[in-house]
Amino acid sequence: MSQSENTRTDLLKHKAQAALCEALTHKSKKEIANLLGVTTRTVTRWENQEIMPSGAVLLALQNIKTSAAMQPHLIDFARSTPTEFTFIDLFAGIG
Repeated sequence: MSQSENTRTDLLKHKAQAALCEALTHKSKKEIANLLGVTTRTVTRWENQEIMPSGAVLLALQNIKTSAAMQPHLIDFARSTPTEFTFIDLFAGIG
């Protein structure tokens, strides 16, 4: 990995950590997990920097404030309409 890739990765990790810390000041891990359609274990793994949230989830994390009602543009992944595509379909470019 080149130095610029390392720098970019470090910046993304920092942004993810900052967004998560900010979200955790307003919501519990369970509330964040429910809003984003993930488990509380996943939120804990983000917090411990074991894994990083995806780009879409990172954007949603950055938008979590004191009330999701005040943020109508916040994507509620848990309530999104299911699609006929699976993750592997999207990864393979089918969806």
